[in-house]
Amino acid sequence: MQIVADENIPCLEEFFADWGEIRRYPGRSIGPREVRDADLLLVRSVTPVNRRLLEGSAVRYVGSCTIGRDHVNEQELAAMGVYFVAAPGCNAQAVVEYVIASWCFLEKIHGLQWRNRRLGIVGCGHVGGLLAQMALSLGMDVCVCDPWLTQAAAPLVSLDELLATADIVSLHVPMVREGAWPTLHLLGYPQLQLLKKGAWLINTSRGEVVELAGLQRYLQQDNGLKLILDVWPGEPVISMSLLSRTVLGTPHVAGYSYEGKVRGTAMVCQALAAPLGQSAALATAFLHPTGSQKKMRIPLGNGQSEMDFARAMLEIVPLLRDDAALRALGEGDAQGFDRLRAGYPQRFECAAYVVPERAGRSLQELCLLGATVAETSQEKSR
Repeated sequence: MQIVADENIPCLEEFFADWGEIRRYPGRSIGPREVRDADLLLVRSVTPVNRRLLEGSAVRYVGSCTIGRDHVNEQELAAMGVYFVAAPGCNAQAVVEYVIASWCFLEKIHGLQWRNRRLGIVGCGHVGGLLAQMALSLGMDVCVCDPWLTQAAAPLVSLDELLATADIVSLHVPMVREGAWPTLHLLGYPQLQLLKKGAWLINTSRGEVVELAGLQRYLQQDNGLKLILDVWPGEPVISMSLLSRTVLGTPHVAGYSYEGKVRGTAMVCQALAAPLGQSAALATAFLHPTGSQKKMRIPLGNGQSEMDFARAMLEIVPLLRDDAALRALGEGDAQGFDRLRAGYPQRFECAAYVVPERAGRSLQELCLLGATVAETSQEKSR
């Protein structure tokens, strides 16, 4: 079997080497010539997969090792008889940790508290649903807007009500360009005007969910908007003027945890194994390379202040580093944007960390996100 894969998919050999020969290319460079003789195509989110790419090729199976699907024309693939799978929810934990870390960024850098604010989640699928659960466990007031749902972990409200009443608005919708509930330009100038003064707006979904012209117009007003963007209209070419108006900007890396990427590879491997008559490797062997007995320890600090949680989250999700790296790019530096993503330093989720046993209540809240408390000396002696 000939396998063509995005070079940034992790653990390719561990999951697919026994299936056939793997040829790697930069995701944006995968074109008709590269896939012509391939049987299986494995991509991430930057490769448009459609009839134009696959027509005349031997490809009959496509796997996208990501949560998003908007880069794949599933109708065209189905018409061509191409079997397609994705990895829904693979990086949900990573995105949720990014969002919570962004609140901690505003707390630590700007002195703004988040615990007493109302969180509005737009889109309550894998990521939004997990964020709702985590936020509720942290004691937050949460509301949700998702027209596809009849019930959720938090009260369901209309988009207008959410925008008008939430202090923090976090976007977690897929890119849908048509149909009953399109999300392209879901938030334009009229919707942004509904936001409370001083609201926080966080977009980790897709850049075009927020209309650029409407956002730029809204940012010219004295509304105190705290804008946090991980996704951008026109990626990988982004507006540096828009970046200058954000309090936090990162290069589409919210879901870039090591575990999230490996889960994506594993989910696609497992979904394709039966149709291709192959065996599927287990993901557990690769998810925590530090080993269950060698988890990283969270710095203790004084263990009493609420800021300990914030400092720990910004150690786990290094937003200051990522923001600085993006701002260092020049206008229109698409290659630089892709380079930041391709060379993103390994980042582990909270589950890879241990909280010291004598940590205060605030730091132990990391356990709500998956961290574990270190064993006591009595337990170690057993």
